[in-house]
Amino acid sequence: MGRHNAWMGRWSCRVTLVSLLLVATACATVEGGEWVKDDYQAKVLQSYQSEGEVDPTVSQQLVETDKGLGFLQRDSDGKGLLFQTHWSDAHGDHFAVWLKGSIALEVVIPADRSQPGYRFIYPSGFYEVETRGELEHPVPNVLVPAGSKLTPVGPGGAPTAPPPGQPNPAGAG
Repeated sequence: MGRHNAWMGRWSCRVTLVSLLLVATACATVEGGEWVKDDYQAKVLQSYQSEGEVDPTVSQQLVETDKGLGFLQRDSDGKGLLFQTHWSDAHGDHFAVWLKGSIALEVVIPADRSQPGYRFIYPSGFYEVETRGELEHPVPNVLVPAGSKLTPVGPGGAPTAPPPGQPNPAGAG
């Protein structure tokens, strides 16, 4: 059935891109992004390997689109979800999509692209869609831990790091 998440205080199940696709096609239109077909092309800036509540076979990529930075999640069949709502703050670049009356997803990618990013899932009732500046996006109304860690990967799936002899701009290990 599911597993108990203390932060939710109720039963829930893992949210994968596939289950999100089923919910979206059956119930709602995605806001803040768009569904893409297997022939969608964007310039990949960084790929990520996910750990946590995302199916590890789903590709995770920071991309450059004709509208600016985006975050792309694709299933093994090539179809996916492009996060187009984008803003930056001290934590890095944020990307979000949401289904009205349902869940919201937010991805945070640090400015130091060698550091891991995080994906958050906000169940209905755990967020409000607000307009800040000229941008509408989901804002959590309770603290929700990251559901997935996104580790940057290079060619062949190897974790990336600064080149030898280069300091890590974030000052981390």
